[in-house]
Amino acid sequence: FAVDVSEQVLSRKKIEESEARLKEAQALSHISNWGIDLATGVQTWSDEFYHICGMNPGVIEPSSEAFLSFVHPEDAAYVQEEIQKTFETFAASHFYSRIFTRDGILKYVYSEWKIELDENDKPIRLYGILQDITEPTLAKKKLELTQFTFDNASDAIFWMTSDARIVDVNEAACHSLGYTRQELLRLSVPDIDPDFNVETWSGFFPELRKKLTIPIETKHLRKDGSLIPVEIRANYIKFGDKELSCAFVRDISERKFAEAALIESEQEVRAIAESMP
Repeated sequence: FAVDVSEQVLSRKKIEESEARLKEAQALSHISNWGIDLATGVQTWSDEFYHICGMNPGVIEPSSEAFLSFVHPEDAAYVQEEIQKTFETFAASHFYSRIFTRDGILKYVYSEWKIELDENDKPIRLYGILQDITEPTLAKKKLELTQFTFDNASDAIFWMTSDARIVDVNEAACHSLGYTRQELLRLSVPDIDPDFNVETWSGFFPELRKKLTIPIETKHLRKDGSLIPVEIRANYIKFGDKELSCAFVRDISERKFAEAALIESEQEVRAIAESMP
């Protein structure tokens, strides 16, 4: 007699296609999965888990010890503690960590896991994910460094829109003009520079757009009403559909004072020379 195995073949094919799509999805998202059978102690890693650790699938036997061998030495105690705590309490948990792949590349990873219980609420399986978060982590660190550099630059920095509104400033800008950041963000260029009224700015920004960078010497009006001479390097920035001016501003009061003193000294010398017979 003949046995119809077409349904079995079709079912197997669907399973294989599903597994292939899962592997593709994990590779694209850099998210792997792992599991531990608590009855047998057998552990499993998906192909992407191996790839995250810099290996081909199946190169080593999956185990907690094997994974810990990749963890950054400074993170090892913390990760080991979290894993040990899970085996003792069988509670869901997570951690962020750094690892070194088998070929020595530093990566940032995130792992979280849950517990599967049987009908008697007895833990039978531990399962979770390991995600490679290197790219977003490094991008965040770069952004934080950029923001730190901006906030702590010795020169005042102003970001302004094409219609002269001030949209961001650093601490040096606040200190130089005597305003809080919130106060400055309610102002526009004409409020802090008497020489740049609305009409002047409307002509300046198109020129900046064309030249990309323009040096300026002008005076800034402080909150207390005093004027300070400044040297500005205005830069044209286009971010998406937004046009901005990023201006680096330096107080040149001391330089102007020295120049004035030199001129006065030269005038005195010239007067003495001219008065001599």
